[in-house]
Amino acid sequence: MTAIAERLRRASRPLSEGIWSEKVREMSRTLGIARAVALAACDRVASPMLVGVIRPLILLPASALSGWTPEELEMALLHELAHVRRRD
Repeated sequence: MTAIAERLRRASRPLSEGIWSEKVREMSRTLGIARAVALAACDRVASPMLVGVIRPLILLPASALSGWTPEELEMALLHELAHVRRRD
């Protein structure tokens, strides 16, 4: 993992409980993703991004949790999970 990705991981706030972390687990199962995918909010990112291949983490901008519609958030999570599935 690059130094930048590691700094973003450390600067993020894990979202291990709650509706969106459960939604990520559910969508992962549906997409056939066997590994656990973590979810976190980060003030340093402007758009959703995936960091890590071995320990995948979806980083969401902090504003996404309060300013995005549930549909927008779900689509962003699906997009990032597609990267995990393709391993890219």
